[in-house]
Amino acid sequence: MSIGLPEILVVVLILLLIFGGRRIPELGRALGAGFRNLREAVGAGRSEGIESAQEAPPPPSADAAEDEKPARRS
Repeated sequence: MSIGLPEILVVVLILLLIFGGRRIPELGRALGAGFRNLREAVGAGRSEGIESAQEAPPPPSADAAEDEKPARRS
């Protein structure tokens, strides 16, 4: 099931009836700006995640964790 030319024409006609010819370019620009902002935010989040992972110290090994446990008193 795919979207063909008749379906696209129906959607465009409905958009024209609802919003009018003048508002459609404005809506397209706003939608494009929203996608651009989302892409920038996702890219910034990925680069911050990579930087923080590189700066973080490695987790302690199991041997080091056992050495640091306090001795139990009986």
